[in-house]
Amino acid sequence: MSSFNFILSILLSFSAVTFAGNEKGKRIYNDKCKNCHGNKGEGIAPAIPPLADSDFLRDNKETSIKALLEGLQGEITVNHKKYNALMPMVPLKDEDVAHVLNFLRTEWNGLKDEIKVEEVAALRAKSKYKTYEKQVAAALNIPLPKAPEGWKVELKSDLPFNPTRMLNFSESEILILTTKGSIYHMDLVSSKMKLVLDSKDYLLFDKPNNGGTQGFCLDDERRLYVTSGYHDDTQEPHDISRAWIYRSAPIPKKVAGSLPKPKPWFKANLPAGVGPYNHGLSNIAQGPDGWMYVSSGSRTNSGEPGKSKRRSKIGEHPLTASMWRLKDDTNGGIDFQIFARGLRNPYGFCWDEKGNLFATENGPDKDLCAELNIIKENNHYGFPHKFSDLEENPHDFVPPHNPNIEFTKPLINLGPDGNTALEGKEKQLATFTAHCVPTGIVHLGDDFPEGWKNKMLVCRFGGFWRINGIETGFDILKVNLAEGREDAIEAHTVLSKVARPIDIKTARVNGKPTIVIAEFCHGNTMEHGWGHPGRIIVMYPE
Repeated sequence: MSSFNFILSILLSFSAVTFAGNEKGKRIYNDKCKNCHGNKGEGIAPAIPPLADSDFLRDNKETSIKALLEGLQGEITVNHKKYNALMPMVPLKDEDVAHVLNFLRTEWNGLKDEIKVEEVAALRAKSKYKTYEKQVAAALNIPLPKAPEGWKVELKSDLPFNPTRMLNFSESEILILTTKGSIYHMDLVSSKMKLVLDSKDYLLFDKPNNGGTQGFCLDDERRLYVTSGYHDDTQEPHDISRAWIYRSAPIPKKVAGSLPKPKPWFKANLPAGVGPYNHGLSNIAQGPDGWMYVSSGSRTNSGEPGKSKRRSKIGEHPLTASMWRLKDDTNGGIDFQIFARGLRNPYGFCWDEKGNLFATENGPDKDLCAELNIIKENNHYGFPHKFSDLEENPHDFVPPHNPNIEFTKPLINLGPDGNTALEGKEKQLATFTAHCVPTGIVHLGDDFPEGWKNKMLVCRFGGFWRINGIETGFDILKVNLAEGREDAIEAHTVLSKVARPIDIKTARVNGKPTIVIAEFCHGNTMEHGWGHPGRIIVMYPE
């Protein structure tokens, strides 16, 4: 570093963050804030307030700083509307707090007075966490979940990233996909981990921060598939979402170095999501029939047209809110089918021992149930016209539909767990408590103990706001079809206080059947947030 650059860096550390800092602030916002507050800071009414054109942010500089340093609870009023969701702390260094807030203040709220790093440091010294290091330690100091009787839970590894999916590479090895597309190999015996594919070596993203990955798998030829989404804001008249699937050459059973680089296999360019709702492609897996099954989530919350001039107002697209099925055809092309429709965001799916295809589904922003469905070919599961097992759609905007379509209802949850109603009483829900965010699901084979084999385990990631003061999710449920029923399940909690579980797999480690859980971050309550790296934990019978 030259002497001039050194002096300049010292000066900047004691001054306002300038326009260059706003560029960094934009990157921090996209990484830490966008998922809740939206691409353009529009928020998610009625739970998450807007940050663009926000009187609260303009008029409450000190409170805005403290919200990042220690979180924010209690009712606030933004643009004459009341909000009462919990905002978790966001572990950021002082200069990064200034960067992201100055981006919000100058770019989206027309303010010229920028926050100085010294202001952040002074407020941090009086906050719950006196230093950045203490804030990070509080976020990372999360105990392991308590194991059920007869089982043991172990930490395999803290991760330097947020995982989004796992796959079985061998009996005791897994591959881990990051949110940005890089892939790591982990030996579950030694816990050793290494990078085997860097996202920049294969993903065709013009702007890496505009894209992400949510699913990957190996087929029976050991070819690697990766689902990706990329927000392209250069197209006219509307932004598009590149929903692409990459595929590699067959992968050796032993990892010597890097994996073969996947190349685009299937491309769909779809209208970008309305507001923050761009669920995109997520899970991909090969079915018992040899086809590749893919989750394609919704681009809306409930079918609404949206208000942005840059987003198409068509509601759902024929290829969104559905499950796809694909395979190579005999002419060198791809045979593509829509297997099922009406699925808002089926993040995880698996087959049971009888060949039934079960899929988790995230619910909408209203206090309506998350679902578990048995997916059958050509069925329609209601979205965006019907939710849960309700006869009426409670949303203000209800898109028209063909009255001849028969909607398939989700499974009823007979409990005893995962079905707490809003009033705090147990009832039969279809299927899970609102805002629990069900994600990964796995079927347990015959090598698991009695009471476990041929059951399924469902991850519930955890909500982003409370219902009547109650947090939902942050757990693992053991699920099975109720005896003599094809329309209902029983659910039992096997792990609670799990740190944002996003995926789950089975393995065999040291001769024992093992459950492998990817925790998205070190946060087993809403207060901890989710902006820090995750970890891999395992559970096995003692």
